[in-house]
Amino acid sequence: MELRQAMRRPSRTSAGIQLLLRYLANLYFIERRFFPVDRNIGIYFEWYDSITGLPSIQKTITFEKASVLFNLSALYTQIGTKAEADEAIDNYLRAAGILEYIREHFSHPPSFDLCHELLRSLVELMMVQSHEILLHKQTLETESAGNLLNNATESAYLCESLTHLLNTLTSSDLNDFIPPTWVSLVIIKHHVYRARANYFLALFLLRHSQSDQLRRLDEVYIEDDSTITTDIRVPSTKEEESCLGFCHLRMGLTKIKDAERVMRLNRIRGVGLEYVLQTTKEKLLDLMGQKNRRRIGCIS
Repeated sequence: MELRQAMRRPSRTSAGIQLLLRYLANLYFIERRFFPVDRNIGIYFEWYDSITGLPSIQKTITFEKASVLFNLSALYTQIGTKAEADEAIDNYLRAAGILEYIREHFSHPPSFDLCHELLRSLVELMMVQSHEILLHKQTLETESAGNLLNNATESAYLCESLTHLLNTLTSSDLNDFIPPTWVSLVIIKHHVYRARANYFLALFLLRHSQSDQLRRLDEVYIEDDSTITTDIRVPSTKEEESCLGFCHLRMGLTKIKDAERVMRLNRIRGVGLEYVLQTTKEKLLDLMGQKNRRRIGCIS
């Protein structure tokens, strides 16, 4: 009983992780010794949902194990928010793995926290978080032509992941329970990374004219059957590169304005988020100003 009370409020450190794992290991021994399959014991396990705040009470020890695993994943995410990049990625991936394990091995969940739809959305969220950190590390590298195209591609892929996450969070199963702030933040991040993808493409086109990496633009502008896009061809002259680069700059600024509008309408405040928006906007405007001062024309 003392171990159970202690693990309900673990410290946000590796010691807290070890405490939860120790209790979880004890549950497997307790289950084999005191919870026979052929009869029920009058022991109840009570937990409160993190989303709804409602209590859930069950006799089965499976519910106890799933709840402890859910708390373990939450603890990994809390540690990841304060860790360095590599450690943060590791913690988010561990959390995603635990949540996926719960979703695959525990059927008919009695609480909303353990429902398959919510677990799937949380797994997607953890994967997006780890991808964000990895992309941030990648953008710190040199601004070579190849790295810029890689950054643009990864930013665009992250946008697709955020779109999929948004669809999951706003589905009929979750829409009434997910906090509106979560949805707003996903929309804002989608606009920000779309703006960053356009910035990296503009930087590539305007600073690496006639690069041998230019042929890789076919990979960036790939079309599919689900979208209608204009016929964008790989530029063959310096003027065409400049024109396409300015188009990406304008699109990037448009996405930043969209993100600022969502923040304003939903009254979202955050120093880190505002810093990312401001720095991205300044980079777009600075690049546009540099090229305007050099009087690089655009084909009409």
